[in-house]
Amino acid sequence: MSEKKGFTMIELLISVLLLTVLSGVVMGVLNSAGYQKKGRDAQRLSDLKRLQTALELYYADNRVYPSGTKSSVALTELASYITPLPDDPLSTLDYTYTAVGSGAGYTVKANMELETSNLKCQVQTCASELETYCCVFTNP
Repeated sequence: MSEKKGFTMIELLISVLLLTVLSGVVMGVLNSAGYQKKGRDAQRLSDLKRLQTALELYYADNRVYPSGTKSSVALTELASYITPLPDDPLSTLDYTYTAVGSGAGYTVKANMELETSNLKCQVQTCASELETYCCVFTNP
């Protein structure tokens, strides 16, 4: 009597089905937990810190911060200090820069998706419905 070793077709199908259901549950938990939003907010915070560094380097060379109110795309005066210019991960929002007191100070702002108390910036509620929270760095 020869005995064949191995899995039957039914056993293989049940195993594949079980793995598919388990992976779907895990992916659903990861997506609903807001990990993507946290990652984008971390990128925004990093970009703001890079902008701050570029602004301080600009100030060291020119003894004044760039003038005016501009979006990150238009911060061409900083192009030699930060390459590439940061862009919001969703590309629907933008970083903003505002000069304070004729170039004596500045405010840079990013729109955050989550309110997190561990951000190293001033977090405030934004006015627009598209923007949940703002992360603001200032240098008066």
